[in-house]
Amino acid sequence: MTSRGRRAAALQVLKEHIGRQVSEALSRSVESLYRVVDRLYELSGYKINKDLYRKLLPHLVYGTVFLTLTCIIVSTIYLVTNLSLLRYISITTSVLLMALFLMLGGLYAYALAIIHKRAVHFNERIIYTLSYIVPLLATSNTLVDIIVKVYELEQDPEIKHELELILKECALGEDIITAIKRSIERVPSLIYKDIMSSLIESVRLTLEPEKILVQKLEALLRNKFIKLRQIITSLTLTFQSYVVLSFLAPALLFVIFGALEAPGKLIGAIASMPGVPLTASALTLPVNIFGLALLLALVYSPIIAAIFYVIFDTMMSVI
Repeated sequence: MTSRGRRAAALQVLKEHIGRQVSEALSRSVESLYRVVDRLYELSGYKINKDLYRKLLPHLVYGTVFLTLTCIIVSTIYLVTNLSLLRYISITTSVLLMALFLMLGGLYAYALAIIHKRAVHFNERIIYTLSYIVPLLATSNTLVDIIVKVYELEQDPEIKHELELILKECALGEDIITAIKRSIERVPSLIYKDIMSSLIESVRLTLEPEKILVQKLEALLRNKFIKLRQIITSLTLTFQSYVVLSFLAPALLFVIFGALEAPGKLIGAIASMPGVPLTASALTLPVNIFGLALLLALVYSPIIAAIFYVIFDTMMSVI
């Protein structure tokens, strides 16, 4: 074999080796992205579109990397050569890169918003589930029987679904401790994790789980009462602000401008007289009471009502 043939064979081997390395790297990165999607899907309570995320996320990530490298290379060449065509290519690439960043950020933001909402929901509602668990622990039932009873009593659909998943895993042959641990991994709530971890640890160590969970229930109730007291105070102040801005402020404006309408006309008449200084004309107050009333009724009041509706709804949603 000639030297040229050996070089060609070596280049072919090198190309195949680089191709395998790139293929393996892409495969590992795709698997990593799929694991991220699976984790987001699990934490969201299986609410996000898993197939859509699996299709879009790799393309968005690779497109972002490719456009970033392209933008850097094109911008560098443009700075050296100062070609106008490269400038337009660089601008177009930057715009596409920003669009991909927004899409990628939107996907993550949507998933994180659902996860956060689920965590808040469990933090707020798990106290009622705990009130079912505590008396059942005193009956000396097994942990599986307790979960079954709590599942039958539970009214919240989100928590009920999670308890159903625990019971399904037990029906498939999994022990209750492992099923609860997997549930802890699925639920993005620290309070739920603390309660369930204390439950399985106390049961595993044959302690008195009802006493431990009673203490946690009392702590949650105290925090609930403190939070309710703060919300009541905030609602009182907010309602007072609403009354002032919605009723007193328009009435006060109407009275003030109505009282100034007649003096304003008088001053305007005086200012129109010959020989009156120009400064007097600045004191004219042309006020249309009917127009002011329409403005307050059709524009001001609906805007204030909509703003305070959102505020009240947000405050009541956390109770």
